[in-house]
Amino acid sequence: IKKWDRNVRIKVIGLPTHEDWQTLSTVIDEINSITQDAIQINFDDNNPNLKIYFVPEYEFRRYEPNYRPVNFGFVRTWWNNQVIYKSRIMISTTSITQKARSHLIREELTQSIGLMRDSYKYRNSVFFQGWTDTTEYAEIDQAVIEMLYRPEIRPGMTKAEVINVLNSLSFER
Repeated sequence: IKKWDRNVRIKVIGLPTHEDWQTLSTVIDEINSITQDAIQINFDDNNPNLKIYFVPEYEFRRYEPNYRPVNFGFVRTWWNNQVIYKSRIMISTTSITQKARSHLIREELTQSIGLMRDSYKYRNSVFFQGWTDTTEYAEIDQAVIEMLYRPEIRPGMTKAEVINVLNSLSFER
């Protein structure tokens, strides 16, 4: 398990559209609600620990040397002892639709909080490995975010430890 143990402070760099700002605000509000104050995500131009770049894809490597070409969205996170302390997100401003950008904002921001893996299992999930332009969380996405940020789930826990903890809890949904 990798997750933040502090609030996430976002600085936006580049040329986001009005719709990008709306999507970003919506996703932040949703994550803040789902995590129930375990972490709070807010904008902070002065002391950010997460930077989101809205730039053309061909400029990604300029801001992120570890970027792997031909991705319209990209996230990199840094952690120490499985606690995330910094993240960088890239969203392309060219060659994709606004709907695709809105999807990428949601996917990359959600991955930056510790959910970095994709899967082919749930087509309507924001974490679906194949290309989609899903712009809302599926129920399973919300459940996974909520589980990750439960206080009982700690950075560094193994899969077996997480399963044991979750099996001992009762969930109300």
